[in-house]
Amino acid sequence: MTTTDQLKTLTCTEKLAALEAQLNRGSGFAAAEGSGSSPGEVTVKVPREHKLRKFTGVRDDHLIEDWILDAKRAISFQSEADAVDFLLYHLEGAAKEELRLRPDEEKNTPEAVFKVLRSSFGEGLSSTQAMRNSSSRGKRKRSPYRSTSTR
Repeated sequence: MTTTDQLKTLTCTEKLAALEAQLNRGSGFAAAEGSGSSPGEVTVKVPREHKLRKFTGVRDDHLIEDWILDAKRAISFQSEADAVDFLLYHLEGAAKEELRLRPDEEKNTPEAVFKVLRSSFGEGLSSTQAMRNSSSRGKRKRSPYRSTSTR
């Protein structure tokens, strides 16, 4: 007798129990140990939607780097195409215009979008590099020789 023939002779409750047993055997959906779910229950966890503030294109290294860190966190679970759309949606003003004028090859991945934004709106120096440059400028102004009078 086939499974279909067996199910015809059973009551609804028995049919349901038989189908659940068949499902658990055939597809490996057995409940995980300690998960708190029953064998017939499937738990789906959906990552919460990340919010991202709009970037307007202010020329400030700290602001662009902070925005990029937040953006990377927000797009971490998205496909590449969805991530690019998400990033473009969160741009305004000069930043949006800058990317709109670029060819598609320069904005087809999230990293390409970040590269364009860094080159256009970043100052090009990390905070550590900027501190080193400012301290080395102060050292260059001082002469290594003392000015002494020979008179």
